[in-house]
Amino acid sequence: MHVPALRQRKGEIPLLLGHFMNQLARRYQPAGEDFSAAALDACQRHSWPGNLRELENFVKRYWS
Repeated sequence: MHVPALRQRKGEIPLLLGHFMNQLARRYQPAGEDFSAAALDACQRHSWPGNLRELENFVKRYWS
């Protein structure tokens, strides 16, 4: 089964960002800051050539 590239599924990015933030919140306390509207917009404009792994690593860097 072929899953389209993340750049073709821009509408899923906010959900995925939330998912990765929730994973980190369960692993490390306290919770990090939520993404601003500008950060969400920038994430949706980015092409994410590394797909989910790149997005997950972005959230980890944002968290710290």
